[in-house]
Amino acid sequence: ELSLMPPMNLQNRLQYLIGFPHGCVEQTTSKALPQLFLPALTNLSEKQLLESQNNVGAAIDKLSRYQASSGGFSYWPGQGNIHDWASSYAGHFLLLAKDQGYDVPQKMLSDWQANQSRAARAWTASASNNNSHASSYKEQAYRLFTLALSSQSGGNSEIGAMNRFRQQSDLDNLSRWLLAAAYQLSGQQEAAN
Repeated sequence: ELSLMPPMNLQNRLQYLIGFPHGCVEQTTSKALPQLFLPALTNLSEKQLLESQNNVGAAIDKLSRYQASSGGFSYWPGQGNIHDWASSYAGHFLLLAKDQGYDVPQKMLSDWQANQSRAARAWTASASNNNSHASSYKEQAYRLFTLALSSQSGGNSEIGAMNRFRQQSDLDNLSRWLLAAAYQLSGQQEAAN
């Protein structure tokens, strides 16, 4: 094999990923999400495939302990405060896992979608929980993107919140791209462009 880029050494990275130490919602999600796509990237042994599938299933189960009664996800199990970015990230993983055929409890998803919708509608640039505007923008953009992604499996795109967010004059590039993707997923091609 000839390449200008060094080889990915996927087998060694696979072992690290499967054995990745995890504890918080972000680490749990970070370990499981890439494992959804391993079969498409490399030839897994039957043992590796089963282990990877079990890890994804265990992560889905573990994430249920991070979910607050409001539907959002806290950073650590049993905490009541919702972490905006981690909620979007965990929900993104759950949507992808469902699309890959994993059993994701519908209540878990619908509660998450309801929380995301409430947060998207209530968001303002000034209500950013002491985050910088750029960080607050990214959180809202990712939230809107995951809501649009969830609309493909029965969720609801928050077009009104997307339109309000679009009016921010100082959006960073990442927020613009996520918003454009949200519009695209929602069937709003002109706005996406």
